Amino acid sequence: MICWFLQHDRRPHVISDWPDDIRYFCQALITGPGQMVPIGAIAFEMVRIDAYPTPLEGAVQHNALWDARALRQAVLASTPSSIGRAS
Repeated sequence: MICWFLQHDRRPHVISDWPDDIRYFCQALITGPGQMVPIGAIAFEMVRIDAYPTPLEGAVQHNALWDARALRQAVLASTPSSIGRAS
């Protein structure tokens, strides 16, 4: 699934609000002993930011998808850079 999700992103930038999230992501890349999902370079960034409350309608806290959406919303609202913006 991760391979499919990242298939068109040549240099993914993964943003997390907690160190364990990066660890879980990296563990999900492992497909077997000495093998991993075939993707290129990945940049990781940990940003301690409160994603809730969020202005996203229907958001469910502690749901992985909604937490990711809320984190993206919070990061985009707090930084003037293009991090996380579709290109």
